[in-house]
Amino acid sequence: MTSRTVIILTLCYGVNFLFHKIRQPRVVAEVISGIILGPSIMGQIPGFNNAIFPKESIPFLTLVSNLGLVLFLFLVGLELDPKLILKRAKHALGISIAGLLVPFVFSCGVALMLYKEFEKTPEGGEAGAVAGETKTSPPFGQFLLTCGVAMSLTAFPVLARILAEMQLMSTTVGFITVCAAAAGDIVAWILLALLVSLINATTPIMPLYVVLMAIGWCIVLVYVVRPLLLSLVRLTHS
Repeated sequence: MTSRTVIILTLCYGVNFLFHKIRQPRVVAEVISGIILGPSIMGQIPGFNNAIFPKESIPFLTLVSNLGLVLFLFLVGLELDPKLILKRAKHALGISIAGLLVPFVFSCGVALMLYKEFEKTPEGGEAGAVAGETKTSPPFGQFLLTCGVAMSLTAFPVLARILAEMQLMSTTVGFITVCAAAAGDIVAWILLALLVSLINATTPIMPLYVVLMAIGWCIVLVYVVRPLLLSLVRLTHS
């Protein structure tokens, strides 16, 4: 695990050293490093994945990366003043709605063309046609909505990293940008979760269960986690 972490960090710092010369944020270098270490480049080398990133190591790397992501977004949230969010909510919501609708419309247009590739066709060419095997395409409505919502999502952590590194979080433009991206991501991820639950639902009550669980989680955060954090703040005089 340690050697894999060293490989990842070394490559990230090396790529960042080069990208810093052309004034690119560090997160861009990290994304490029991930592409290099992924199946597109280094993964094409025979035996690379088994030697450096075997399957049993992936859950641990995923856990560490998710912890880092959660902690970073927590720190981003600390810099956002709720009073300013409410004050600039009108501008942020307008930008957020536009940021959702524009990619949604274009993605639906692309989905119309892609859906033809998923229509019912004989699987395996003529042999499949003889055997009577067909691959079923997803319902058009589900396919259209899933493509539209998925393409409307913002890479919020990447955006927050760029703004934080460029010290724009405290500016009006940076603040409105983060608020708009956060609002858009909240709506888009909720819609995507509902779509996935609808598609994979084994019973009609499953989507309702997902909605109730999400509401319950929000209630826990507001009435349990938030008071605990406030008590910690008072205790540490932070």
